[in-house]
Amino acid sequence: MASRFPISATWEKDPDRQIPLVSLDVFVVLVGHLYEATWTFAFKNKEETGTKAKIEFEMPEDSKLSGYGITTNDAWLSAVPVEKDDFKKAVFFEDNKAVKSEAALKPTTFVRMFIVNANETKNVRIKFTGPSKRQLRIPTSTNTSITDIAVTLQVAQSSLGNPQVLSVPSVRTDGFTREGDFHVFKATGNHSLLSDDFVFEVPSAAADSSVGAIPEVFVSSPPTTLSPEESSSVRFFVASDFPQLSFLSESEPASQRNRVAVAYDLSFNRRFAKRKSEMELLQSILISHRAHGITEVDLYIIRNEAEPPESFDITNQAGIDQLVHTLEESVPDGGSNISALSCIGTRPYRHALVFTDGNASIGDEIPPDDCLRMPLHIFTSSNKANTSLLRFLAQKSGGQLYDMLKPDFRKEQVNETLEANQVFQFIGATLTPNDGCEVFPSHPVPIRVSGQRFCVFGKVQGSSPVQLKLNYGIGSTVSFTTTLEIPLTTTLFPPIPRVWAQQKVDALSLHGTTHFKDIQDISQKFGFAGTGTSFRLLDTVDLYLKYNVVPDQKACPTFYEEYTRHVVRKKKLEQEAVERKLAKYRGMWEERKRWWNQAKPHSEPLLPTVLPHIPVTSQISQQNTLQAIPQMQAIPQAMPQRQHQLQQLPIQQMQAPPGQAAPQMIPHMGMQQMPPMQMQQQMMPQMIPQMPPMQQMMPQMQMQQQMMPQMQQMPPMQMQQQMMPQMIPQMPPMQQMMPQMQMQQQMMPQVQQMQQMQQMQQMQAQPMQQMMQQRQQAQPMPQQAATVADTDENSTISLKGWDPRTPYMATLKQCGSDIKAAYKSYLVQRTDFESSPAFFFDVSDYFKTSLGDKQLAFRILTNILELGAHDQQLFRIVGYRLREWGEVAFAVGVFTKVLKIAPGEPQSYRDLANALPIEKISRAIELLWKVVCGTEWNSAYDEIELTALTEMNRLIWLAQTKSLNFSLVDKMEEFTAPVDVDLRISMAWDTDQTDIDLHVIEPTGEECYFGNRHTRILGMLSRDFRFGYGPEEYMLHFAPTGDYQIFAKYFASHRQDASGATTILLSLYKNYSRPNEEVKTVSLRLSQCNERLHVCNMHF
Repeated sequence: MASRFPISATWEKDPDRQIPLVSLDVFVVLVGHLYEATWTFAFKNKEETGTKAKIEFEMPEDSKLSGYGITTNDAWLSAVPVEKDDFKKAVFFEDNKAVKSEAALKPTTFVRMFIVNANETKNVRIKFTGPSKRQLRIPTSTNTSITDIAVTLQVAQSSLGNPQVLSVPSVRTDGFTREGDFHVFKATGNHSLLSDDFVFEVPSAAADSSVGAIPEVFVSSPPTTLSPEESSSVRFFVASDFPQLSFLSESEPASQRNRVAVAYDLSFNRRFAKRKSEMELLQSILISHRAHGITEVDLYIIRNEAEPPESFDITNQAGIDQLVHTLEESVPDGGSNISALSCIGTRPYRHALVFTDGNASIGDEIPPDDCLRMPLHIFTSSNKANTSLLRFLAQKSGGQLYDMLKPDFRKEQVNETLEANQVFQFIGATLTPNDGCEVFPSHPVPIRVSGQRFCVFGKVQGSSPVQLKLNYGIGSTVSFTTTLEIPLTTTLFPPIPRVWAQQKVDALSLHGTTHFKDIQDISQKFGFAGTGTSFRLLDTVDLYLKYNVVPDQKACPTFYEEYTRHVVRKKKLEQEAVERKLAKYRGMWEERKRWWNQAKPHSEPLLPTVLPHIPVTSQISQQNTLQAIPQMQAIPQAMPQRQHQLQQLPIQQMQAPPGQAAPQMIPHMGMQQMPPMQMQQQMMPQMIPQMPPMQQMMPQMQMQQQMMPQMQQMPPMQMQQQMMPQMIPQMPPMQQMMPQMQMQQQMMPQVQQMQQMQQMQQMQAQPMQQMMQQRQQAQPMPQQAATVADTDENSTISLKGWDPRTPYMATLKQCGSDIKAAYKSYLVQRTDFESSPAFFFDVSDYFKTSLGDKQLAFRILTNILELGAHDQQLFRIVGYRLREWGEVAFAVGVFTKVLKIAPGEPQSYRDLANALPIEKISRAIELLWKVVCGTEWNSAYDEIELTALTEMNRLIWLAQTKSLNFSLVDKMEEFTAPVDVDLRISMAWDTDQTDIDLHVIEPTGEECYFGNRHTRILGMLSRDFRFGYGPEEYMLHFAPTGDYQIFAKYFASHRQDASGATTILLSLYKNYSRPNEEVKTVSLRLSQCNERLHVCNMHF
């Protein structure tokens, strides 16, 4: 009986009308039981107008598409595997018209839309790979006469028998002939009506031991798509074996064990699992186990981490009921950590029963091999389960995956499988020599039918024969081995390299998106659509550039030449962009070094002062001052707009009295480039020539000191207005200051000249590298640092307590110090707040700081990760708090995911760099250098490079001091300099489009913030980041003795997020980048605009 003809081509406007098929060429290569088929066919539009056509091609079951192409302008255009996320629907461009394809009807149905011009012949080529049955059928039966027909079948020679022809339609053929390593069948026809299929008998395709099959190996040369370097001395092979279950020993040590493990995932996302069905299944399994000699069960509850096991005696029903009751009373809570399954590898068990969805919001995405020492029988009841990973774990351990949502799932079948004393499996393959060898499958695979074909695919490298051993047995105990030789002689068997590559991609896919670039590269080189990729026709150079695919030089020479020119030009432009960026920040970095060099230790205490934004006289009342400067009236505590120009008031706004010259305000364009101290020294003698003696100012200074506690709670402007009358009671009137102001304006060229001379002197000063070495030799470093942002427990930094003052926290505090009551209260309230990250953030902080239970705090915090798998804000919230708590490994894992989610944000690289352990300091330096020169970031992040350079130089100093290996890449050395300071405060936050401000009140009373970035004692604040993430950075090279008060202010938000708040991370350093460095990190939450939070005091 003939099969349905697989090709259909119809007009879009008339689906019942077929487009004439004028030619058909079918080419099939069969190696062992694997085939690769290439169908090339042509349609002709005999109409006088072009039209859209739809083609459908039905591929055989279990086959995989390995390529397709069409002719455009009489040239073949082949599809290329590209990233699937960017390719939701295929797009064909012909005659500048884009036509979108329809979605495939099912995995083996190929559907595409394209345009056929008037009187045009459109050629289409489809290639697919799959396993063959004993009867190989090529479906060619059609009721249409075809002008040209050609069918070719090549069957690799095999010891299992020769192919035979069973059925052939009315065409010319000579049957099979021998050509080299193949049996070749060819048939041709002209203007033929194919009334039947081509059918062949292929013994090698479905052989087993019952027909005397013996192991055999086929060796293939590399595909032509590999480069000469990749294909040098490389061979690909497939080895077929037919293992006999009769070789199995009657006894098996694991079956004698009377203990099993139950690992039950109770992470927050598992609240949607069918737990009632799981409990019924578990009870049924344990009852069956008891009947087969199992007496003890260890229960492991898995959340963000594994809880200590609890043992149950199941020799009676009470023990089973108690275990089930324990799980029923346990509430899902905490992040998902699949790697915590390693806990069950610490004891010998007959097998383990695992209930999980296989997802991981924290920890490694794949558990270590510790949990694979016994068969894992895994059960899932979630439609969002990571079934590929769970199937891999089950197979690798010798167990099985059970999907409870499948219609054919039966509890009885589970018990039958679990009670089988022996699980026979392929354990693994060994090669000698094994340099450059890769064999798949690389994990254990159950063998359930005696004598059935089992295949391994491999790649070997070298010019000598390789011995292959296939090991079989139970668990890790080898029962017998099949030994085969991989010869040196090769023939190009296309299916072998492609199937090997497909199996490698399947293995890499288990690691999530970690190896996506490798998967895409393998898919393109071996010609198939792997995980996360899909075929697309690339018909413009822009598309080749977009997907970073090199055009085939022979098939598309024009595209290849243009692509090469584009790549060269793009590389040149990228280098120029890096040079421009480095030039920009080279000047800024030199300015920061000048700031560092100009500071001097303070030999005597500084008097408390508040530096005014503008000069004011004692004879102008507060009311008159506000009238004279109308801008100042518009600065309430909650400023609606930035007032960065407080020191840049336009000259025309100062009106002169009648008959007098117009007053000249302080020029600002040149002065802003001067260090604040130098500017003050130059300007103050002219600005305030009649400043009263110090003795006369003492009463006012004492009064101001008494008022300081109240003043510190005021906004900067209000503080200034309150303190100025007391601070400068005899300030001369504005009229008397006009001549001095004019003199100051005339002095500006001299001031700028002095600045240039200062720069020249600094350039001739001692080289930075020598200064760095001298500082490194000052004192020995501490013995060990936890992370690249080290933490000292003996801190003198006094952190302020933080209370979010929410209703749920008030309810929680009513439980007092009773941790169990508090946790129960949290679970009750969680019902109303389970989608609020702020709720988990606040409650976890309370359990950590107030109740002292870090384990529960960790569990509660990680619930945030369950709220959004691709939300970098949620991950940053958790990462900042984990870093504060010293959970280095978990913090690194969280920030690694953030970098994958948001690689276009420089903060992602900085966060990961600062979280890495000291052993990975070289990687941290690379990440920070990436921030500096990697790309042109969004303008909202400008000058984050300066912070990254400061932190990078600290790591370089730390690495040199500890003799850690690292390397300075090209151009990095010119950005190395000492960055040690007495005080450094860095503040970052987790929310984009949000403005958080750092405020520091120095011992003098002066407040350093966005409107006053340079203070009298040379405190410096980085630029104001108004649109997200920061970091804002305050540094003071030499800090006068006194208290420094640190505040964080939520200035404005330009977005709405699920968190409803912004989490900030402050890193507070004393003696930054010095042997006696001290650091504290603290993460806090700000939820309201204009909210100002006193973070801490730092004392020197």
